[in-house]
Amino acid sequence: HVDLISKESLERAKRLGWHITIANHTVKPRMEGVASPPIRMIQDSGILWGMGSDGTIVATYNPFHTIWEYTAGKIFPNIVKYESNEVITREEALIAHTRSNAYLMFMEDSLGTLEAGKYADLVVLDRDYLEIEIDDVRNIEPVMTMVSGEIVYQEANQ
Repeated sequence: HVDLISKESLERAKRLGWHITIANHTVKPRMEGVASPPIRMIQDSGILWGMGSDGTIVATYNPFHTIWEYTAGKIFPNIVKYESNEVITREEALIAHTRSNAYLMFMEDSLGTLEAGKYADLVVLDRDYLEIEIDDVRNIEPVMTMVSGEIVYQEANQ
């Protein structure tokens, strides 16, 4: 966790060739007046970072909850945590959740982007992630999921 990482520590981590993974904090408010982790500062530092979840015990595993927190700047139920200049864009969040995470798992040759020769792992969503209202991101649901090009989940009414 890098909840209260300083700019100096972030720069040092980058110089040392480190990477950062960030777990969601969808119920954790600002600490001592500071939103944590400092997601915009991390993104702007240029360090490679990915985002995900701590799992099902301390946080939700739904990736759209994490994306909503860091793009809308809110936590559940609908509390503002980040100022507008402290959040990241939807595109940055998508890259952190896909391409960056593949690299962090040493699987960038087979996961993280849709390219010939890579696994065809993808999800079809019930709404347009890039176009919907930011507060609707947390409510996105899968309609279909494919793993290695095979459909492993499909909503009943599809």
